[in-house]
Amino acid sequence: MKDQLQKGGYQLHTFVYSVHYLLQQLHEQKLLKAGDISLYIVELLSEKFLEELFVSASGVDGTLEDVEKVKIKESKSKKAIPVFEYFGQYIDFRTSFFSLIAPVMRTLEHNPNMNKITSSEELLNRVSNTLLKNESVKGDDLLMFLYTVI
Repeated sequence: MKDQLQKGGYQLHTFVYSVHYLLQQLHEQKLLKAGDISLYIVELLSEKFLEELFVSASGVDGTLEDVEKVKIKESKSKKAIPVFEYFGQYIDFRTSFFSLIAPVMRTLEHNPNMNKITSSEELLNRVSNTLLKNESVKGDDLLMFLYTVI
């Protein structure tokens, strides 16, 4: 699976779109509960979702892959933020939350620019809103997290 995740371009968009669709269907049918999305899934997929999020629309350089990407339904909208929202709602807060936000922090530390900062801010705001729906978030866990961050 890791070999498949090394691909980019329209294949990345199709992958993210497919994962989003699966999570959306599981959510709508109420088949997910807090803790169902494991730490391993978060660690494996977060980097690829961020790659999809931070690829700019102006990154099209005219290659055949980019021309094909414009024609594909999956590449017309970014689904990384909604996937992170599902992750935020269905992870085990105590074991997985730092793994969920760590790739965002690493991205901002290595190469910050205004586009990445704005996208990261929107991502973190939306994830924080979905944490309110996560049943595994306890008051003392949240206070410990805030104490660690501050």
